[in-house]
Amino acid sequence: MKKPHVVTLFLAAITLLLSGCGSSAITAGLAVELAGIERTETGATATLRYVNPNVAIYNIDRSEHKVYVDGALVGTISTKDAVGVPAQQAVTQDVALKLTKPLTPGEHSYRLESDCTLRLYADNMQGMKSTSSGSIVVK
Repeated sequence: MKKPHVVTLFLAAITLLLSGCGSSAITAGLAVELAGIERTETGATATLRYVNPNVAIYNIDRSEHKVYVDGALVGTISTKDAVGVPAQQAVTQDVALKLTKPLTPGEHSYRLESDCTLRLYADNMQGMKSTSSGSIVVK
């Protein structure tokens, strides 16, 4: 009569062992957001925010972005400055925004289309595209 209990306990132990501890790993990828735009005499400066919810570090080798404000393309960003984004953190980067259309100060909606090149290791690169949107204050 002890054998059915032993089998049940054995199956329960195996089930618990294979189910793990129940913690969920963050597997979402890198997000690129537009944190701000400041007009200058020669154009504009944009602040990009790289958000890494993952448990791995991202190394961004270079990136290109299209900036849309209120639905219209207003400029592009191209940077070859490398950025390291620690695990589960955010990093900002100030970059030159090449305007194709004048910007008016105030709050606007934006869409940012990003094409980033990630350095995985040594010379091994991987492309990553993302789109973000929200509201932005143009100064």
